[in-house]
Amino acid sequence: MFKGRFGDFYLLKVWALTVFVGPILSTFLSFIFFNKGEKLNEELFVFIFIQIVFGIFLCLPSLVISEIFYKTISKKDLNDNNVFYYTILISLLTTSLTYIIFFGRTDDYSIVFSISYSAILILGFFYFKNSDNHQLTTNNQNI
Repeated sequence: MFKGRFGDFYLLKVWALTVFVGPILSTFLSFIFFNKGEKLNEELFVFIFIQIVFGIFLCLPSLVISEIFYKTISKKDLNDNNVFYYTILISLLTTSLTYIIFFGRTDDYSIVFSISYSAILILGFFYFKNSDNHQLTTNNQNI
């Protein structure tokens, strides 16, 4: 299921990076920008852990929709760049829709949260693109 034009488990890797690094980045940016004299403590790390656990479950629909779209569009007669950018766009839309559905608010933290996750998502797409180039291929099939 998770094989595609840009390597094995491509979207799964991007999703995992986003779910695990997004909360860390958004929490620390929020701490830097919105800290009112509080000290860094273990509650912040518990909050990050909770975000990761909830993110795993809440972002699964986004992963599934993006994977279905990626598989469908990969079968079309489109060049790799078009497939790549359309997949980024759909992933950003489904991820943003997840935030809106579950949080539905627009305060300073949710804006930092959304931008952090989106930035990590985009970076993940570029970082993992063709990261499996070391695999041997014959007639576009991994062997």
